[in-house]
Amino acid sequence: MTYIIKKLSATLVVTVLATGLCSAATAESALVSNGATSMPVQSYIPFNGGIDLNSNHLLKRGIANYMEGDYTTAAMLLHRSLRTNPSEGFANYYMGLTKAKIGNHRAAVKYLARANRVFANAPNSYAALGQSYAQLGEVDKARRVLANLDQIKTCASGCASASEVEAARRVIKSAIGQ
Repeated sequence: MTYIIKKLSATLVVTVLATGLCSAATAESALVSNGATSMPVQSYIPFNGGIDLNSNHLLKRGIANYMEGDYTTAAMLLHRSLRTNPSEGFANYYMGLTKAKIGNHRAAVKYLARANRVFANAPNSYAALGQSYAQLGEVDKARRVLANLDQIKTCASGCASASEVEAARRVIKSAIGQ
């Protein structure tokens, strides 16, 4: 399993030999032990074998630009990637995050909702979608996203950890003022 993670100002790809989404904590621990500061919930999303980043150059470059804070270039590259595969989960997820960073939460919701359908068990996707709804003032929709977190399977391996789901809950609750 591979995670794209921001460490200081560079992009680091960490391979974690484990299954499921529960390994996000392992990846974060590895970064912290290598000098990274604590990361927000949206700093990483697991790659569950859905794509090979080496074969998708535009997506890889778009994610790298997002991680480095170059949102204009990231949006351009991710848009080009989505033209070839509009349902690609990672391209939609990072395009949603990029749109949110530049303040276009309406577009962010569009892309994050698509990513959420692909990553049904990824709490980060829910957290980002809930935040964008809250930024739009659509608190009821943000609350629905929060309620949908209860549908995420949590377990010791092969799915999201309870701590990841709880972190996503805190992000959404904070965004809606709870």
